[in-house]
Amino acid sequence: MTTSFNEMTDGENRQTIDKIVHNFISQRDEKSLNPLRLASLSVSEFSTELANHLSTINEGGSIALGRGENLASISLSKSLESLFSTSTPRVTEGPPLTWTKLVLFTSSNFEGPTQLKVGNSSVELPEYDLKLLRSGRPWRFLSPWPDRDDCTKELQSSETALQELSNARKVIDEVLAQISIVEQRLRNHHGLVTQLFESRDHATHQGKNSTCDGAQPFVPTQGAFSPEPLAEDESPSYQDSPTIPAPIHYASKAGSAQPVNEDPNDQTPSEDATVGNPTQRDDFGHVDDTRPESRLHTSDFIQNLSE
Repeated sequence: MTTSFNEMTDGENRQTIDKIVHNFISQRDEKSLNPLRLASLSVSEFSTELANHLSTINEGGSIALGRGENLASISLSKSLESLFSTSTPRVTEGPPLTWTKLVLFTSSNFEGPTQLKVGNSSVELPEYDLKLLRSGRPWRFLSPWPDRDDCTKELQSSETALQELSNARKVIDEVLAQISIVEQRLRNHHGLVTQLFESRDHATHQGKNSTCDGAQPFVPTQGAFSPEPLAEDESPSYQDSPTIPAPIHYASKAGSAQPVNEDPNDQTPSEDATVGNPTQRDDFGHVDDTRPESRLHTSDFIQNLSE
């Protein structure tokens, strides 16, 4: 079960010197701590590294050791193991222990029994190991603990981590400022687009409502795709301009053409086109009654022929 970040900051996880003394190298095989640089980590990875650092600090472990520093305390701990009959204490119940942790727990004036409780671990000591602990030699072998050079390395690693956090905070503050600006502008943009959308929607509804009262919009059909001639009585050019006589030619009995004044609006073909074509002459008798002027012009033309 993963411990939440908030749980690692409660009162039970307060830092003490005793924790550092007893747990300085106890976590040497459990955690590796990476630099707290945002440039080389994603946000989730950075959060994980923060949690790992906090867990190590709460336990009293070494930041320098977690970051790969070679500590003299590791060599002392291994050398201490050779003084006892076994490489590790015999634990009858609970998590395993190291001789370093047991010696630090018993201190220099240990007078306890062969069975003792160290944290959550129950330990049973052989007679030889019990006498060695009571002599105080293991304690003097480790003292001072942690090693002074190791404390120097620990201070340097802590200062480096603090500088990394300071740099990360600057970057995060800049990003947060940018987020605030973009968020403000984006909200303003969203509001303007909303107004634009609502105004267009309103105009669209107004346009639809204007034809809902039964009125039909005008759709031109005649002349939309091809021009059509206007009737003579409706054409503006015929209404506004006076009639100008124009000469026409007809065929007389002698075969000569004489000019005759005729209405220029007359659409009747010339005699040359009709005399030799009886079909067309017959068609003139069936002229559409909607064009009275054409019939009048035709009768005048026949009268001129008779003359």
